[in-house]
Amino acid sequence: LVIGYDLDEQKCSLTIERARREEITNFAAYTKLEDFVHSLQVPRHVILLVPAGAPVEACLQDLGKFLEKGDVIMDGGNEWYENTERRANKLATLGILYIGCGVSGGAQGARHGPALMVGGPQSAWHDDKKTPTKLNLALHAIAARAKEDDVPCVVYCGTGGAGNYVKMVHNGIEYGDMQLIGEIYTILRTLGKFSNIKIAQLFESWSDSILHSFLIEITAAILRKKKK
Repeated sequence: LVIGYDLDEQKCSLTIERARREEITNFAAYTKLEDFVHSLQVPRHVILLVPAGAPVEACLQDLGKFLEKGDVIMDGGNEWYENTERRANKLATLGILYIGCGVSGGAQGARHGPALMVGGPQSAWHDDKKTPTKLNLALHAIAARAKEDDVPCVVYCGTGGAGNYVKMVHNGIEYGDMQLIGEIYTILRTLGKFSNIKIAQLFESWSDSILHSFLIEITAAILRKKKK
């Protein structure tokens, strides 16, 4: 059973209605936080998907009134890793396990599966016998899967803010790749006088090589798209 919470009654109603249309029967939503928390099976697992910073602090302050020792909170808002470690230490004094999870994939990832970089207490990820926890199994189920070997794109990075730190490094690499792609396009278009279609063909050939990546793939698709 998946249970959602939002302050906006209209959003909750629309989400419940969409779940009904898509014949999803194991979903419920609440607009009162206390009702939401009490509806969860103990130990509770709460996933926060709100903007980083003050909204997370406000959510944690409110949740702290109702959660108990052994409950788990996962923040999927791509927070600064030092904030994650500070919050984890504070919640640990209450016996609450706090996970900071880097999430990558954007809008497509939301519907078809993201890449997940998990950081936090090992006990929230597996027990003493290395048996996966409920959160572990859930994240493996919703994650994107690699085309090459169908392995879920989720990894436990370590304790504290490790997951958010890895996401930060991931972003740096990604932005470097985007800069490189932009420079390649500029050189081919301005100096080489290549058409967009010819550049798309080149990027598509790279997609079948060791240079394959999601960014290369979507760049080729963008270059083939004509303005209406």
